[in-house]
Amino acid sequence: MTTNIHTVLDLSRKHPEGLDDDEISEMTGIRPRQQIYQICTRLEGEGPICRETVEKPGKRKKIHNFPIEAGRL
Repeated sequence: MTTNIHTVLDLSRKHPEGLDDDEISEMTGIRPRQQIYQICTRLEGEGPICRETVEKPGKRKKIHNFPIEAGRL
């Protein structure tokens, strides 16, 4: 059985460029988006992802989730 935590972790590993919580919610269908925040914060605490603020041209700053394997640290 795949849990939402596994779904988010697998998706983050497929996107080493990083995804914000809204993008993860949209791509996985996990609602409410607050659940993505809780999952990603937990995963950051456990170590498989890191969360960094990213500013993209024409958009406001957002926190993105990066798999540790992507060498972000």
